[in-house]
Amino acid sequence: MVAKQSFSAAAKGPGRLSAERVCLKAPPATLLEGQLFVLDHYTAYIIHPVDGSRVFINGPKHRGRAVSNDYVSVQLLPVSKWQCQLLVEPAPQQEPVMTLPEHYVENQSLEKITNHDLDPIVNPKYSSQLVSSRNFSSMSKVGELIGLRPDVIPILFPKMDPKDITELLASTPNPFVPMPSPLLYRTGTVRSILWSELSRRKIYGTVHKTNDIVHFKPTTKFPRIQAINQVDDCDPDKLYYVEGFHYSNQFRRYFGVVKPASELSELQRACQIVLSEHGVAHSTNFDEQCYENLPQSEQDFVIPEKEFLTRRDYRNRCVFTLDPSTAKDIDDAIHITQIKDDLYEVGVHIADVSYFVKSGSALDNEASDRCTSIYYADKVIPMLPPILSEQLCSLNPGVERLAFSVVFTIKSSGQLVDQWIGRSIIRSCSKLSYETAQQIIDSREKKLPAPENVTVHEPYTVEQVSRSLQQLIKITRNLRETRIENGALTMSKVEIKFEIPTNEDSDVPSSYYPKQILETNNLVEELMLLTNQTIAKCLYNAISLRGKPSRFFESSQKPTWQGAFLRRHPPPSTQNVSKIIANFASMGFKVVTTSSATLRASLEEAFKQLNNDQGLTAENRRNKQLALSFMTLVLLSLAQYFSVDDFLGKRLMQKHYENQSEDLNPFDSKERVSMADFSSAIPGFEDLNSLLEYAKHFGLATGLYTHFTSPIRRYADLIVHRQVASVLGITSHLLDKDLSTAQSLYSKLTTSVKDSVHSVDLMMQAFKCNVKRNQSRKAQEIIKNLYYVAHVKKYGPLKEKVVLVSAGSREMQVLIKSTGTVLRIPPDQVSFPSVCFNFLAKLFAKGTYEFPPIDKKKSKNKLLNNTILVAWENGMREELQLLDVVDALVYVNDDRKWRLSLHIIPPSKSP
Repeated sequence: MVAKQSFSAAAKGPGRLSAERVCLKAPPATLLEGQLFVLDHYTAYIIHPVDGSRVFINGPKHRGRAVSNDYVSVQLLPVSKWQCQLLVEPAPQQEPVMTLPEHYVENQSLEKITNHDLDPIVNPKYSSQLVSSRNFSSMSKVGELIGLRPDVIPILFPKMDPKDITELLASTPNPFVPMPSPLLYRTGTVRSILWSELSRRKIYGTVHKTNDIVHFKPTTKFPRIQAINQVDDCDPDKLYYVEGFHYSNQFRRYFGVVKPASELSELQRACQIVLSEHGVAHSTNFDEQCYENLPQSEQDFVIPEKEFLTRRDYRNRCVFTLDPSTAKDIDDAIHITQIKDDLYEVGVHIADVSYFVKSGSALDNEASDRCTSIYYADKVIPMLPPILSEQLCSLNPGVERLAFSVVFTIKSSGQLVDQWIGRSIIRSCSKLSYETAQQIIDSREKKLPAPENVTVHEPYTVEQVSRSLQQLIKITRNLRETRIENGALTMSKVEIKFEIPTNEDSDVPSSYYPKQILETNNLVEELMLLTNQTIAKCLYNAISLRGKPSRFFESSQKPTWQGAFLRRHPPPSTQNVSKIIANFASMGFKVVTTSSATLRASLEEAFKQLNNDQGLTAENRRNKQLALSFMTLVLLSLAQYFSVDDFLGKRLMQKHYENQSEDLNPFDSKERVSMADFSSAIPGFEDLNSLLEYAKHFGLATGLYTHFTSPIRRYADLIVHRQVASVLGITSHLLDKDLSTAQSLYSKLTTSVKDSVHSVDLMMQAFKCNVKRNQSRKAQEIIKNLYYVAHVKKYGPLKEKVVLVSAGSREMQVLIKSTGTVLRIPPDQVSFPSVCFNFLAKLFAKGTYEFPPIDKKKSKNKLLNNTILVAWENGMREELQLLDVVDALVYVNDDRKWRLSLHIIPPSKSP
């Protein structure tokens, strides 16, 4: 995406230009935008938005104050400063040498390579040698390489006249034109930071003083910060933090105010560090301006009369909610009504957060920055203030609430007959936990009385709720079965729930247990998935109809297009596919990864083989299946939000240059075409097909998907609510037979959309949502492990059943069966009495071991490098392999560190 002059997020500050100044100093077509990835102190890069190649930003001079995960605007450097995969070094021998890259050779026929019309690269002092594309710091600069070896010009620039090389090296290229050679990498300099979380970030670390200068060392890879204030007690064992820091161009370093961290418990202090390291700078508190135009209490708000006139009224339906027992922010409610034999009305009602959170307001900006609510242990850091998240928007029982509903007409088989999408008013009659709802279903199937702890508001009864649950279970079972038959993956990680004492000063969990997945969980999941897919199709239909209103209506007014926010899940990368295949093969299983359906079938076949293995106990079978699922799940790609207009713009630009590639000079300054030239283009049939291919969700095995069902805790859902509201009228008006009526409604829609929907950069917001969601998930996973460590420190050592997931020279991974927690244990924290793995030989200095001869008929594993013979200290000998289950003691060796140690327990001798 090209930087726009109107981009408001590029705030001014030291070390960066505003977007307006950038556009004045450099033509927009020479700028690229992207997320900054930092490899080390010197090397960083962004991903090219069209061809996916890396654009390198080398050194502090070109990176400025930008840090990892910043969204930056980059201007390309002249070609002479680009990088090249050919490395110039002293020649070991006086022979003509010409080295071509592997991918260059692979793309050429043998005849073309052997009959190449280039002369050999001959130089008595130098030879060209290909270096790995990962060895970025060793690559040559194009200008220096050509200066030493001018005969590489035909390889790097095959269409360029060597006479024009001087002008070429000094030119500033068009960043969107295809590269002339796969050997080249663009380089650039950061011109503007368009979005950064640093302004809100609090960084924790330690301090030390040198010559009266206080230096702050962060706990992360963030650069060191020099204090601008006096720190009285520079205790290296204490924790400090910095916020409100700034970057100095003159000194090329960060400065800030260093303060001692507040007195928290050891566990909470560790959690705060993790949250800060993952960009979660916000707290449970909100600024005063976020409460502007909001009621001070729930009693201060009354639904306006006009809402009853413009919304569907579902207060006469038996609406109820299903959530965790501790939930306070209730996003969704459901109802079911039987229309006739085997035909039902199923309503999914989502909190209408967009009614309260106005686009462009202070609260909207705050929610846009937070992007998501953070949940861990017994705490939550909300995206919206409690007056909304727990009261006015939460679909609590017994009170009227504004909702955005998707109502399906559906058969018990799961076959959809019809659907309706629109705003509504509901009143939930009951708040059910998953456990209580499951008890109701089980009791009804066994013809037993319903549980007594069920509260249902009049005029509805427990019997009506029970009947609704039974009908919904029947439908969602079929929906789930159909979805799995179509190839959807059903793998999931085991979640841990902690019991935190309420009557003690300690916040250390007293116990823990895995979250149980009930059929009622699946019931809600299937309805939410169906709703999200339906909304995604609604947005896609609006995309395909763009431009059509002008054919129907003679009007100078045009609708305000608010874009489409979808969610895709790409298939696993080639590298991860290789790892999945290797994992299966190491255990004697075969796997096909061409689609989610074949991957699921491979897992089921592996599980079947494990179930047929008579040498395994039932417990070991379950543990192996759990570990195999985990090893596959962690290698899948992450799902991501994307803006449809951003994708189509890149697609159209790519087609533009592909169509002109034969005659286009990539370094002609007259050929400047930017992304802005395609931002309002109407997509064609081929573009829509490309969109469908790009938008596929690998895990769900569906073509279109988005997030709509959790607007209280996900900002992406709030965006989609606004988009759906803006397109509903357009699609329905096109089906209206009375064109005069449709024209009138269309005119009203144009006005209302302009007034109510704030123009946002969806591409940027998609980036923010992806970054924040991934960071929050990582933070929650680490904090979960911290709580487990805290429990072990207080109550350990604990005896656990662990599954050997992986092992290497740097760490060993085990899966704790009771919690589903994966522990990554450094080699110095693992003790295996008198044993050594053949693939862990470097880890253990003592003990006896041997590589056993493999009897393929008797051995549990046919691969030598994954089979070990353990000679235990008690005299027993045992053959182990990956995915085997062993007993272990889990403990904390050093109370000052949040690090677990593992002691494998030898098997006891048989009497």
